[in-house]
Amino acid sequence: MIVLSFYYKHAVPFDAEYYMNKHVPMVKEAIVDMGATKCEVKKFLTAPDGSTPLYQYAFSIFFESREALDLFFAHPKLPEFQADVPNYYEGNPDVYIEKLLQA
Repeated sequence: MIVLSFYYKHAVPFDAEYYMNKHVPMVKEAIVDMGATKCEVKKFLTAPDGSTPLYQYAFSIFFESREALDLFFAHPKLPEFQADVPNYYEGNPDVYIEKLLQA
């Protein structure tokens, strides 16, 4: 399983209401047709020592293979998602391609 994850830093302004009510539903509605199997949103609460974590939210999209991820990257709908980011985040999220080794 290949995972495309977006991490939103705490120090950058983030409109969680817009993100959860507009952006995430828009993406969730489209991604299965774009080759994904599922997605998940996580909110970081605290670091183990009680301090503020580096990230405030993470969004992960899961794919059966690297080929499915490549099709996602080539999909004509992707620019619409990217163009929406400034509506809720005043920066660029940290983005990683990950491999799920065990669930």
